[in-house]
Amino acid sequence: SPTALDFGAVLVGTSSGPLTATVTNVTGAPLGPLSVAGGGVAPPFSGAQSCAGATLPAGGTCEFVYTFSPTVAGPASDSSDFSINGEGFSVALSGTGISGVTVSPTTVDFGAVDVGTTSGPLSVTVTNVTGAPLGPLPVAGGGVGLPFSVVQSCAGVTLPVGGTCSFDYTFSPTVSGPASDSSDFTINGEGFSVALSGTGDARGIPMLSPVAILLFVAVLAVMGAGVLER
Repeated sequence: SPTALDFGAVLVGTSSGPLTATVTNVTGAPLGPLSVAGGGVAPPFSGAQSCAGATLPAGGTCEFVYTFSPTVAGPASDSSDFSINGEGFSVALSGTGISGVTVSPTTVDFGAVDVGTTSGPLSVTVTNVTGAPLGPLPVAGGGVGLPFSVVQSCAGVTLPVGGTCSFDYTFSPTVSGPASDSSDFTINGEGFSVALSGTGDARGIPMLSPVAILLFVAVLAVMGAGVLER
């Protein structure tokens, strides 16, 4: 007892404290040496036991002890199935790996930006919410395609309690009209996605009127004629 152990939320890259399933001799007389088979679990869980070969006094106990060491964010589960003196038992294990950070905002809209220019940077902030220093942070991905660009200050850093790093995005439209992309990355094994959008605006680009174009063509023609006469 118990036959289900939940480790709750555990930071990726760390190990939980141990949780124990206790085996108790309820016969009223010494029992043993105990014959134990099975009980193994797979990563990110691990287990050890003190029951095999033990002789328990009346009311005496031994233990199956488990830990949870997540390497990626998200839920995990397993079962530890074993027999003691030929009787089968099963302990259900569960836990959730967490990255220890929050990412905000997850949408970035640059609005209208003149074609041929670059917007000011807009930042997405990554915050350590664990209550302890966190790092060095493993970061993967995050790249974006043109006309967006990104630089980030998170990979390999250690954030103090409440500390932050950032992903900074810019928008450099080369054509008019809407554009969008997503910046997808992982931090401590947890996936995040930032949606990017903006609109290239050609209204700020000086445009020649039809009359001005005709005059320009006429000037070129006159200049060309003068070159031929020479």
